[in-house]
Amino acid sequence: MEDKHIWNTREHLSPKDVSEIQFEIIQLMKLLNYDVPPMSDLTVDDFISVLKESSLLLQGVLNNVSTVIAKYDFCSDHFEPIGAVAREFFSSVSGKLTMRQLRDSKLVAEENIEEMGLFLDKMCNGIPKGEINIKIKRENKSWQWYHCTYVIAFDQNRVPLYAIIFCKDITEIRDKVLAAQRFRDFMRVGKQKLEVGTRKVVLNIEYNLTKDSFESSDGVVPDCYREALTASYTEAIQRFGQDILPSYRESFLNSFSRTVLWDAFSHGVSHDVLEFPLYFNGKQTWVRILYQLLRDPYNACVNIWLSCRDVTQEHESALKLVERAQFDPVTEIYNRAALMDKIQEKCAITMDGICRALIMLDVDGFGQINDVLGHAYGDKVLKDIAKTLKLVIEPEDMVARIGGDEFAIYVNDSSDLESVKERLRIIIAAIYRELKHGIKVSMSAGIALFPKHGDNFQTLYEKADIALYHAKLNGRNRYVIYHEQMQNIAASSMVTPIEKPSQSDTGLYIRTFGYFDLFHNGEAILIPNPKAKELLALLVDRRRGFVSPGEIIACLWEGEEANQTTFARCRKVFMLLRNTLKEYHLEELVESKKGLRRLNTGLVSCDLYNYLSGKAEYAHLFKGVYMMNYSWGEFTFPELNSLRGE
Repeated sequence: MEDKHIWNTREHLSPKDVSEIQFEIIQLMKLLNYDVPPMSDLTVDDFISVLKESSLLLQGVLNNVSTVIAKYDFCSDHFEPIGAVAREFFSSVSGKLTMRQLRDSKLVAEENIEEMGLFLDKMCNGIPKGEINIKIKRENKSWQWYHCTYVIAFDQNRVPLYAIIFCKDITEIRDKVLAAQRFRDFMRVGKQKLEVGTRKVVLNIEYNLTKDSFESSDGVVPDCYREALTASYTEAIQRFGQDILPSYRESFLNSFSRTVLWDAFSHGVSHDVLEFPLYFNGKQTWVRILYQLLRDPYNACVNIWLSCRDVTQEHESALKLVERAQFDPVTEIYNRAALMDKIQEKCAITMDGICRALIMLDVDGFGQINDVLGHAYGDKVLKDIAKTLKLVIEPEDMVARIGGDEFAIYVNDSSDLESVKERLRIIIAAIYRELKHGIKVSMSAGIALFPKHGDNFQTLYEKADIALYHAKLNGRNRYVIYHEQMQNIAASSMVTPIEKPSQSDTGLYIRTFGYFDLFHNGEAILIPNPKAKELLALLVDRRRGFVSPGEIIACLWEGEEANQTTFARCRKVFMLLRNTLKEYHLEELVESKKGLRRLNTGLVSCDLYNYLSGKAEYAHLFKGVYMMNYSWGEFTFPELNSLRGE
């Protein structure tokens, strides 16, 4: 076909030559998908005409396509490039390329050698057509994907003569297909796992998970990871694992092991988002890794795509939110939960010669501030006290608001007890102040030492609270350090009145000095619901004055608004109190009038009322403590003597 003189040599062709040419042209016409007419209708001129047309068409195609076309001759066992593109492609091969040389060459990627062998075996075994997708190395050392097909031409006896092989570069097409699939999957995963506006990926890496080989990367690969990341998937994960924080390392290696990923993929799990902290450039960095498992559209391999993003700033923001939850919203110092965590953490660490202390503090006279000046003013006082406490503690110490008007200080080192005492004197002196209307604010403190008095938060808290009780009992505006003898005193004072008049042995008697309780014929009445008992204490405190639901809510549920929910809660508590009193036939003790409540003082004797009467026989009742179990009423009357004789 390539001899330009063939068209002028008709007279030199023998009948046998014409017959062979007829066969070759018919084969060519079939390969080119021409409609082959019956051989009886074909003349030599017809064949030559078709041959001319086919030659021109073939030359035009070869000069204008990028497909690599080669002819493999079965008799001579060598590949011959057809066209300029093929000749350039085979330029790196010296001499004739044989089947064995092709099998043994380094042109085909290692993971495709087996598939390439099957492709060539099918061709050598005379299977008319075949196709394959393989990765081939080019002269510039880059790898490109090709879609290869072959078609075999046979002789009249169905013996293979030669095969035409077409290799089309599909690298760009393959990348687009994978990119589209990744994008769809990423968007689907993103809606479940990530916020759309935060996808600032810094590094994408692709590996062939089946062959454990590196495919490609997009983004800046840090120099310290480059060698391992471009070697194989296994080496990359092991290298990353070296920098993962020790407490997270095992979880990281397990999550990204090939075995785990294969098992997940076989069960339909193809993606996930995981976060791990690692040391990078000398600091802790949080990395979010989105992985996507994809089956290659052109072969049986499974690829993994890793998308890495620095989310350190997000974690720092989340940490700030957690820290914010540890602070009291009113005073902006730590709350009880944060203090508990701090003390539990420190109690778990024992150091010889190092003592620590828990100081419980209670504001003397705070109840009167809320009653006279209002809760908003009371909050301002609490803020001022918190600021003062922060100024007088050491940097290693911690101050917290426990609740209501109770504060606590954790002292990190109390080895020098005299120094601690001096600091307590400074604290108490700093808190003392006089407010509007002559109301005075002071502070009482109770101290428990670690490990002398306890080795956990709860024990230290209980003993510091007992010491605080004794500070109040002894006149307030002072501190007391816990000692074991206080335990028995505190326990007995909780179940018996500090001083109970003889008339409490009969009828109804209410004790307010010390711990609040209601007695019937000398026996304490059990009021199971704490809020119901607190409601009774509030009515006693108001001394026959009517109390509105709003006042009850403000006292029993401090900080909550008066609304439909809290009004219902208030009614429920009143019914619980009434039902308890009804069991003792004492329901008339609390009177109701248009939703208001008050105590029927004519049915009960009370140490507070007796003391306020000014009679000499009751002058000894008050011991400096009032309703210890209710902080709101503890010092409603800080100057009881001024009220005597009402």
